[in-house]
Amino acid sequence: MKSENKNIILLNKKEGETPLSALSLFRDKHKIYKDIPMTYAGRLDPMASGLLIILAGEECKNKEKYLNLDKEYEFEILFGFQTDTYDILGKITKTHMKPTCQTCGVKKN
Repeated sequence: MKSENKNIILLNKKEGETPLSALSLFRDKHKIYKDIPMTYAGRLDPMASGLLIILAGEECKNKEKYLNLDKEYEFEILFGFQTDTYDILGKITKTHMKPTCQTCGVKKN
């Protein structure tokens, strides 16, 4: 997805990609950007999917202004287990049969 400004690219980063790999794939598909300096403004975890702001050319100098933009997040939480890496990618080290919202520190509506 592109914005009106060809130096600001809104890229849909897929789950499993790093921001750098997403940028590299974009460059491979769009040869016009081959020799133009590019960077991403903000970072998405490799397990996350979402909008990644890519800056090109002179717009790279304005990266700081994009880092403070408002963001929205959607996520799912899986209760009842613990892993050695504290994320979904780790080896399960402990399970909890009946997690409660009070135990997890989440307020129930």
